[in-house]
Amino acid sequence: MTRPDRPKQQAVVFWFAHQPGDETHIAETMARWADHGINAIYWQPRYVGVGLYRSRVVAPFDEQIEKLWMEGTADFEVTQGHREFARDMAEHLRRFDPYEVAMREAKRRGLRFIAQTSLFDRWFPLLPDRFFEQHPQCLLVDRTGKFYFPGLPCYAEPATQDYCLAEIRELVQLGAEGISLDMISHQVGYWPEELGAPQPDTLGFNRPLVDEYQRRYSVDVLREDFDKAKWHDLHGECLTGFLRRVKEAIGDLPLIAGATPQGFLGYGGKAGNVVNPNYAAQSPACRINLPWRKWLAEGIVDALRVYAEPPSDVADVEVMKRSIDRGEIYFARETAREEDAGEYRRQLHEVRRGILDGYVLHEAAFFQGKPKMWGIFEP
Repeated sequence: MTRPDRPKQQAVVFWFAHQPGDETHIAETMARWADHGINAIYWQPRYVGVGLYRSRVVAPFDEQIEKLWMEGTADFEVTQGHREFARDMAEHLRRFDPYEVAMREAKRRGLRFIAQTSLFDRWFPLLPDRFFEQHPQCLLVDRTGKFYFPGLPCYAEPATQDYCLAEIRELVQLGAEGISLDMISHQVGYWPEELGAPQPDTLGFNRPLVDEYQRRYSVDVLREDFDKAKWHDLHGECLTGFLRRVKEAIGDLPLIAGATPQGFLGYGGKAGNVVNPNYAAQSPACRINLPWRKWLAEGIVDALRVYAEPPSDVADVEVMKRSIDRGEIYFARETAREEDAGEYRRQLHEVRRGILDGYVLHEAAFFQGKPKMWGIFEP
């Protein structure tokens, strides 16, 4: 439960890539959020596979990436808007480190600065993660063992864990006051033509998972029928093992993990978005069951950020909260549509009055130039 002596978390996700600007712009933005009662910032220091800070771990938005944005690829045609964005972003990153500036300004305003990284969002045509380009075996592989799905890491692979842990350690060493592990992905509904029609349970057949399933159940999932529920649970166990390593690495700093009211993640094929209202009824190419009660009960994570889109609402997330004795749960909502400002306002006030430990608005860029959106903070 939220301690009586601590206010509820009132947070907003901030992607610098979606709301770029100079140092003055960042300072003014932090001030405005603080003035509206926000007490935490979830800062995304990546743009999908590319680092937007001075990192020794994540490959940066450099000349090679800028060239992609200028020229496009065989499968992605760029517009003048892409080119202008690339020029502006490259200039910002040459002049200053957005992560450093945002952290300084957030702390100056009394905002807790939480670094956020998206575990399953590591590829877009103009934003590849070079680690996974160089180590495709760390991505989810299909049942034939020949196709590695772009942008979807396999957290049963030790090298995947080590790479992502190095990034998290760096973000903490640079001054983050907590870590948020986001679960949204550009690959949620993506399916390459060369794989034919989308089919459920066709990704995630990496050797560590295959071997462990065979050790437990004497079944070779590459050649035999297998129990899908046990397979989905095994994926969740491997993710849990990674979360344990993250918590050990960051110690007393809060670790916040994304979750859904449906209790699983699903990527590839017909999965839809992880905040999609019909998400639980769909058949993803890779399903990962989330033992979120175990995460909280054992202190593997300190809090959940639960993505809840209609028809899921505050009441659905409160059901989750009532089932636990330890840890915090935050209501998270994408606030993209100005015409829905009244609904966002209702939900925000329900969270403030109810049993949940806070809310997280996704994302700051959706408020830019939209006066009605700022009205959701009114009493």
